[in-house]
Amino acid sequence: MQRLRFSFLYLSIWIGLTVVMIPDARCWVPNGQAISPNATNYKPFIISDGASGTIVTWYGGSGSDIFAQRLRSDGSTAQGWPSAGPLTVCDATGLQEQPVMVSDLAGGALIFWQDARNGSNYDIFGQHIGSAGEVFGSGVSNWVASGISIAGAAGNQYVPAAVSDGSGGAIVVWQDGRLGAGNYEIYAQRVDGDGNRLWAPAGVPVCVATNNQINPTIVADGTGGAFIAWQDYRKGTEYDIYVQHLNSSGVLVGGSWVANGLGICTASNSQFYPTLAVDGAGGAFITWQDFRSGTDNHIFAQRVSGSGVVPTNWPANGTPVCQAQYSQYYPVVVGDGLGGAFIAWQDYRTGITNHIFAQHLTAQNVGLVADGVPISLASNGQFSPQIASDGQHGAFVTWYDSRSGSTNDIYVQRVNELGRLNPSWDSNGLPVCLATNTQQFPVVATSTPGTATLTWQDLRSGGPTTAAIFAAQATVIPLAVEDGDRAKAAVGAPRPNPSYGTAYVQLTLPHAAFVRAEVLDLSGRRVATLASETISPGTHSLSWDGSLAGGRRASPGVYLVRVKWAGFERTQRIVRLQ
Repeated sequence: MQRLRFSFLYLSIWIGLTVVMIPDARCWVPNGQAISPNATNYKPFIISDGASGTIVTWYGGSGSDIFAQRLRSDGSTAQGWPSAGPLTVCDATGLQEQPVMVSDLAGGALIFWQDARNGSNYDIFGQHIGSAGEVFGSGVSNWVASGISIAGAAGNQYVPAAVSDGSGGAIVVWQDGRLGAGNYEIYAQRVDGDGNRLWAPAGVPVCVATNNQINPTIVADGTGGAFIAWQDYRKGTEYDIYVQHLNSSGVLVGGSWVANGLGICTASNSQFYPTLAVDGAGGAFITWQDFRSGTDNHIFAQRVSGSGVVPTNWPANGTPVCQAQYSQYYPVVVGDGLGGAFIAWQDYRTGITNHIFAQHLTAQNVGLVADGVPISLASNGQFSPQIASDGQHGAFVTWYDSRSGSTNDIYVQRVNELGRLNPSWDSNGLPVCLATNTQQFPVVATSTPGTATLTWQDLRSGGPTTAAIFAAQATVIPLAVEDGDRAKAAVGAPRPNPSYGTAYVQLTLPHAAFVRAEVLDLSGRRVATLASETISPGTHSLSWDGSLAGGRRASPGVYLVRVKWAGFERTQRIVRLQ
């Protein structure tokens, strides 16, 4: 038997439950930390920074400008970024709204938004912020304060979406009104890290079919190009779903792809709100809200190869993901890293209120169960799901939630490829923020495998004029643990307890594992680290003599001892006596 000393990192725990929230968080606080002032801030967007942290952007303030902040994994502000408030990305005249963002693959980000600085019409502008919060410059950079024009044709250019081009730049797509209202088209542009537009100066036409094409979405193809999907009214009577595949030069990929896009779903009635995810084999998954029944909206999906071929086992016009009673809305999708995809949506099948459901589809179009598995069935209603890979072949799903009855809160859930929810969280989701008033429009990114960082619009200080952007972090016990291993894993109760001197905790490992053992006070603040290392299989003894991280002695009182390794976690109380 080995004897080890051990220590702890910060988290927030509901005492008496096995819920674990906000781990590794010396700066994270319960109900989230503010990353903006209280001043009409809206619609945050989040990405991983590639270094265990995240970057958040949003629009707001008195002039409707674009802001950003970079957070390290412990919740602190990244070096070089302003600590007293967010970074101003653009404060040009007119309105700047709806920012989106991609990683520059070097700790910074390229940010794009719709911008009315030139008059009554919107254009698309962009900016490159380096890893230290600076406007990027390499000696030949075109980037300037408040951003550069990406698309400035006549009419309005709206709702940009973007993906990394895999080379430090981005591909941007938008809804384009250069032909006037009623004739919106889809255009795209590729921008390198220095701000050079690599495709045609006015953008590449993705679809210029008759009538409206709207709500574009995009996903990288892994070879410098992208798949782009949109909602298409070329029939003149109803919307369908179309997809296009452009290579790194902005040229239509060969195979079955055709000018103005491939009709992925042209079923009767209308289809809305497409979203995309990669399939890991050079193709893409597309999901959408579908009214083909003529009475209710349901969720459908399709898979398409890089050459524009729908694989065997996937029916024409899409496979039904959910056709439960009443309607389902607003699907979101993410790849599972195994060739399949997770799809989540807002679901009204009870006929009383909305809940959140999800489905997992394999590459061969095999689902979990008909109509999906419940992610949250709490009372009152759950709305506007967003999704991200958990980095471990599962998915994080977040939403805003009215189970409290009068206001909305922020919740998150994790599901694996077998449809199992994380056992350490409540079956109706983990509460991320239960602050007063309303919180809404959460988005989520995976900062490290198994750890989600969430950000949202928060009205805890009053109404919309005091809306702020908050962020929080949550982690989970990995789900892919063999039952036999779980049965062999054990952590004994602290002994003696209460304790005047040294207390011991015995642990049994079924296999070698990286173990973190920590002592927390009741506020969730880390006070000592007892183990943070790989430990061999077998039985070991961990000890705490009452010393704190700085060498002081712990005050008498109640503390928490948490021991965790992949697939196992336990938190117990220990009492220190004088």
